[in-house]
Amino acid sequence: MRPLDLLHAEESPTPLEWAGWVLLAVLTATILALAIFRPTDPGAIVNEIRLAAGFDRYQAAMNEGDRLFSRATADFRMAVRTDDDRSAEYAMVAEAEQRFLTARSEAEGFGEDQRAQIRLLELYYSWAQARYLDGTGEWYRRNDRTILERARELAERGLALPNITGSQRERMSDLKTRIDRAITPWPIL
Repeated sequence: MRPLDLLHAEESPTPLEWAGWVLLAVLTATILALAIFRPTDPGAIVNEIRLAAGFDRYQAAMNEGDRLFSRATADFRMAVRTDDDRSAEYAMVAEAEQRFLTARSEAEGFGEDQRAQIRLLELYYSWAQARYLDGTGEWYRRNDRTILERARELAERGLALPNITGSQRERMSDLKTRIDRAITPWPIL
């Protein structure tokens, strides 16, 4: 048989070939669905797979927490403070908090645990500061006490972390003092 005759041979595909084509179609549809319904970068997908599989959970949790926290921080900066609903950003920050807590539980030494705690402190500081800005109104409006109490709770969570540096602790204490002053209807001495 000549090589050109092989190109013109009209054999039907075998069942194994059909199974391969079906598998290819299913995988293509899955990838397209992920791309359309959950737009994310490939690194995030790899991190989620590593978290689910239990392979290097500490680093995967830190990477995913950093990604979520960075995205929420960027959204906080872009949002107009007056009329925006920040529930999506707060949900991202809460998810990032869970990732950093997972990293703390998976840490294998003091250095990894401290790194996760520092990221948690930065997260609590940004979250409490955003809540503080949401809870304090213009000079002619009353401050929202429930939002400010939530901000104080976040600041206290950050101050409860044992392995943070003194300058970080001082910065969080200053924010907590501002929050307390906004909650209290009279001047604090």
